Amino acid sequence: MPTVSNNARGTDRDTARGLTPAQADGFACVVCGAQSTAMVPVGVLPGVGQVFACATECASAAAGRWSR
Repeated sequence: MPTVSNNARGTDRDTARGLTPAQADGFACVVCGAQSTAMVPVGVLPGVGQVFACATECASAAAGRWSR
């Protein structure tokens, strides 16, 4: 299982589980992991902040999953 960022420790571990540190910190797409593309906010990690997805089909795939 991938580790989560230091910022995500102590928050809802089930929400952050499976994200890379860059995804949990809002620097990478939560669906594909890309970091160098246009992103849109798709939800919030409790105690950490917004998470993002690529503005293309990744945003549709992530919709609703990260809005806790």
